Amino acid sequence: MNLDDIRKTLEEHFKSNWVTPKVIWTAAPSDVPNDYWVRFNVIMLDSFNHTFGDNGVKKTGLAVLQAYAPLDKGTGELYRIADTYIAMMANKRFGNLFLYAGSVEPIGESPTTASNAGSGQMRELTTGYYQINVSVPFDAI
Repeated sequence: MNLDDIRKTLEEHFKSNWVTPKVIWTAAPSDVPNDYWVRFNVIMLDSFNHTFGDNGVKKTGLAVLQAYAPLDKGTGELYRIADTYIAMMANKRFGNLFLYAGSVEPIGESPTTASNAGSGQMRELTTGYYQINVSVPFDAI
């Protein structure tokens, strides 16, 4: 599978199964609700040769759900969102794309700015939310 095939497969599975809360897509600006919301990302990590031949390159990565709650709402619903995502994504197979067990990382209050790795410029981020990240590792050949 090439990188775009991996992204398409994961996004299509996510889109066809996700119900709530609202998804804010990274490349499609949208108003952030004053409620729970999520962002879905496919992060490509390493590629390496595991055999020689046509299908000899293994690609690894993470299917990450960033889940947000307004600061005054607590974390209970965020962990229910995490459970839903893990049940939907973890331990699945789509042809030569394999997803594994998911994990949760509490991030805390969302930062207000971040440095853009490419340009070094600061950019505004979402504020006023508590964030957790839910990661499901994958590999594909």
